[in-house]
Amino acid sequence: MAEPEQSRRGVAAIILLVLMTIGNAGGAILVLVSINNETSHGRTQQVPLLWTVLALQLAALVGLAAIWFWRRWGLYVYGATLAANLALGLATNARLLTLLLPVAFFAVLVTLLRPRWPR
Repeated sequence: MAEPEQSRRGVAAIILLVLMTIGNAGGAILVLVSINNETSHGRTQQVPLLWTVLALQLAALVGLAAIWFWRRWGLYVYGATLAANLALGLATNARLLTLLLPVAFFAVLVTLLRPRWPR
């Protein structure tokens, strides 16, 4: 069954969704490598924080998959993971650009999808 005309994604939205998915998947892989590195060297102080970041990355991937399949709750899941990641990043003195870039991507994605979202 074909998608209704108003629910077709534009090329820019598709590219943005793919880039966001690649970024979150890559981030999850980097966090897994960091967890392995920390535990193999006996430094377990940062491991709970890293597991939290991994959970946020995986939740973001679930949200992006839901957005791809036109599920509105995916927007809320991804937005919540962004808010939690922003709060966690500010608490741990992460680079501001690293924190705000995903927020900017999400804002552009919502702007692109909003007029095309099925009612």
